[in-house]
Amino acid sequence: MTLQGEANGLRVMKEIMPITRRILAASAALLLGCAPATAQTNPAPPPAYCAHIPPPSQGLPGATSFTYRIIGNRLLRIHIFAPDGKARRNPAAIFFFGGGFRVGDAASYAGLAKAFVAHGYVAALADYRVLCRDNVGPTAGVDDAEAALSWVRGHAAMLHIDRRKIVLVGGSAGGMLAASAAMRVPNSERPAALILFNPVLDLETGLTAHDQSPAQALAYSPIRLAVANLPPAIIFHGTTDHTVPIISSRTFCARVTAIGRPCQLVEYQGMDHSFADKHDIDPKLGISMFDDTLNRALFFLASIVKPDVRSGASPGDRYVAMGSSYAAGPGLPPEDGRTSDRCGRSAANYAHLLARRRSLDLVDVSCGGATTANILAPWGKLPAQIDAVTTDTRLVTITIGGNDVGFVGGLIAASYCNASKAASTSCRQMPMPDDKAWLEVGTAMHDIVGQIRHRAPAARIIFVDYLTVLPPFGACQTLGLSAAQADASRAIAKRLATVTAQVATSEGVDLLRASALSREHDACSRKPWTNGNVIDAGRGGVRFHPNEAGMTAVAGALEKLITD
Repeated sequence: MTLQGEANGLRVMKEIMPITRRILAASAALLLGCAPATAQTNPAPPPAYCAHIPPPSQGLPGATSFTYRIIGNRLLRIHIFAPDGKARRNPAAIFFFGGGFRVGDAASYAGLAKAFVAHGYVAALADYRVLCRDNVGPTAGVDDAEAALSWVRGHAAMLHIDRRKIVLVGGSAGGMLAASAAMRVPNSERPAALILFNPVLDLETGLTAHDQSPAQALAYSPIRLAVANLPPAIIFHGTTDHTVPIISSRTFCARVTAIGRPCQLVEYQGMDHSFADKHDIDPKLGISMFDDTLNRALFFLASIVKPDVRSGASPGDRYVAMGSSYAAGPGLPPEDGRTSDRCGRSAANYAHLLARRRSLDLVDVSCGGATTANILAPWGKLPAQIDAVTTDTRLVTITIGGNDVGFVGGLIAASYCNASKAASTSCRQMPMPDDKAWLEVGTAMHDIVGQIRHRAPAARIIFVDYLTVLPPFGACQTLGLSAAQADASRAIAKRLATVTAQVATSEGVDLLRASALSREHDACSRKPWTNGNVIDAGRGGVRFHPNEAGMTAVAGALEKLITD
């Protein structure tokens, strides 16, 4: 993404325009089948400033490098970074550096490439011909980009790449190469998506202004090429870009969306060229421009070329556990020393047990009494649980919704009411949530998934529903409930499980059906995984909550789910 020296691109390109005009004129003439008598086959020497441009990188630390194209004595190299783990078919991202078509190096994208690798992508950084090294114009770079895409596709098996999930990424001049290559190759070879940073999209204006013919523009300029088969694209552009004005991106995306194709333009107010290189925290966003554009790009790609993240359980992976008391495990010793008394979080809940078994880096933010709102927004002095999810998060578990519909609170209140001789008849009636409440719970669960995907596109998300408290029918002395109260609570538990399953299915995330897993281990059973109103001292936990056996069972089921 680093595009050194492009701040003065307009000044420098004035020197290049005559060379570019001649090269493009000759290319167009060949396309038309008749070269003009005045066409020069040998362009003028590069400008004097090119004398100090270093040679391209032949290899990059941590990468495996190959020659993907040979033109005369020029070897074009491509540098491959691959994710750790077992060989499988990964999505891939091919990166094309910027530099005004005159300079630049594949190494400039190494940081972004490694970030993609951390999210399950194979990253390929491609060298291509530029003016200062090769005395060529933009069209040669486009030809190289097409060759790089063809090489990656042809070596997909060797690189463990799913050729259906190849993405092109480019900034400035490299953005033009990525876009033009994607639009010019045959339909069968088109990439799955485009990620473009302040791209050059119009060869007739801006960086490479020249008096080329309409035929030349049609052949190479993205803004002139047919957009009918353009892959889904996202463009990041600063509104005050003085090197590549944002009007070209606005015009390009307008053309694409006018025919119903996806093109998302993300405008950054007051930002100039190469703003996405910045790693310092932006005070307005609370995140660096590099991380913000990275997260947005990965979120955009999540539904198009989603990496295989089903394991989410490698040693050292960041694991965030969110939810209510059924995740926190109140009353189960020992307590989590990092939590407040308010949350009642145990170091023996299912998240802690799983993290110890799999050597995961656990961040447990579950809290007794939490609702879906407390996951998405702060709760008094407690931050929003979702804030624990960062870009490097690989696994997220969620047990939530019971407090939104008064499930556990209703059980406790009813048992208290029944034990009180002074209690009124009305207090013995179990309050039932209405359809509006259920709709709000489901909507909030969808929002939680969306937030996680935005913050951690590579994370595996698992909903864990509530362990069963009530027997299939009737009640028992342990519960301290009437049969009618038990029936009402059973109906709430059943619908909560249904809503959770519906959200998990529609969002395409995993679900651990703890409710079904514990069906024969309700509080009235011989081997309960939850407590009723009466607590067996040897089982731990608090009233109407999971006991030690229940948490152990859920942890074991989760481990099986993420390792199968």
